[in-house]
Amino acid sequence: MAVVHRIANYEQTTTYDFLTAVLKPMAGGWMSSLDSDGRVVETMQLVARDATDGTIIAAVNAISELAEAVNLFFDSPFQKSSIWYEYSATAETTKRALIYNIQIMAVSNQDYLPTLGKSGAYYSLIITHSSAWEDVSASTAWVKAGTNCFGGTETISAIKGNLPARLNYFSLTAIDAAVGPIVRSWIGIRPTRYGISSFEPVWELEDAAGGTDAAVATQTGASPSGSVADNAMSCSFATQTGLRTRATIKIADVIGDTNYTHFIGSYVVLLRYKLSASGVVGLQLASGFENDSVKAAQEEKFVTATSWRLVELGEVNIPPFAYRSNWYSDASIADFALAVKAERISGTPTIYLDALVLIPSEHYAASSNGNIFYVASPEEFGQVRYWVNEEGEGTGFSRYELTGSGATGVNSTLDYVMRNWEVPIEGGLVVIAGERSASHDLDDELTLGALWYLRHRVHREA
Repeated sequence: MAVVHRIANYEQTTTYDFLTAVLKPMAGGWMSSLDSDGRVVETMQLVARDATDGTIIAAVNAISELAEAVNLFFDSPFQKSSIWYEYSATAETTKRALIYNIQIMAVSNQDYLPTLGKSGAYYSLIITHSSAWEDVSASTAWVKAGTNCFGGTETISAIKGNLPARLNYFSLTAIDAAVGPIVRSWIGIRPTRYGISSFEPVWELEDAAGGTDAAVATQTGASPSGSVADNAMSCSFATQTGLRTRATIKIADVIGDTNYTHFIGSYVVLLRYKLSASGVVGLQLASGFENDSVKAAQEEKFVTATSWRLVELGEVNIPPFAYRSNWYSDASIADFALAVKAERISGTPTIYLDALVLIPSEHYAASSNGNIFYVASPEEFGQVRYWVNEEGEGTGFSRYELTGSGATGVNSTLDYVMRNWEVPIEGGLVVIAGERSASHDLDDELTLGALWYLRHRVHREA
């Protein structure tokens, strides 16, 4: 592998190559440092020898035009092409870092003056760039078909690099005409950390301890847990309509082994529920250890749906405090519990509590007003796509494509949230959920697709 040292635009159609250009870095005249923002500042003394004034001026102007291109990129959201500092040693593949600023100025010394005319010149060049290097080319596309919209999971293997990879895009696409349209979706990546094999994102509430006026019951359309009978927790509000604990479930109720550390992390918790009749019910999530007399409570949510729906109850940490080396007992994580409280505000409905879904939230994206669908003839599909640009700014949008004509469109009204949307270097478990505009269907499945750029601190991993 050859040494690379140059400035280039994103497409690599405009470059300044320090190895072949007339102005080259001087040996001993190149220093690197960090600025107050943690960016790298490359300070180089450039020299030209045995060169005409015309070739020197042309080289300075080439660098100056790239400097202005940097300014235009950050000054305007409509300037497409970013500028990069590309560098690689002899034993690594080319990598690059986003440039934030370029400054070049003429300097004088005992040999040459800025007035030129002596077949040579000195210039000072300062390049400020990201401290993260990333591959010039994206990874091989990651595609997983048939992922269920009720806590469906897929695995991302460990990746190369020593920084999380930039997710160029992550898409959710319908796979057949029976799906959706899906309008609300959640997706999270849980780092592998202490293991993922025993992690279960779906906590069936028929396995929970029933609370006030609550008992396990059979409900059509509830998610089965080994059997279609006794597949939900039913709360009648027969004796208490106020806010009371109706179901409590702990990690030990969910898995059959002792890999409790596989649950360590942060999660957005969804509840699948429905009401038996019209009315309003308030729901509140509480979390902590099973024997806590008072568990940490989330904001109360109010629901009215008489068909199966998903509602976002809040976010929890497992365990609820920092997990460090002096933690006294991993076995105690088995007692971490989630409690669902409910109160009847109006009407006389019974509420059926089907299951909780834990969406990892350390690397997280969610949206509403999406339109994920599939039409067979003429073939057309809609997807939700999350995109992260080179500055690390995330954008979510809903798009469609008519396969035959190639026509595409974008829905700019998508409501979305993205948090640390990147691929952890140890890989992880992807968990998704999604629902239609008026119901949640247990059979809905999506195809997941992603493309990312590996990132590095100093040298690229072979």
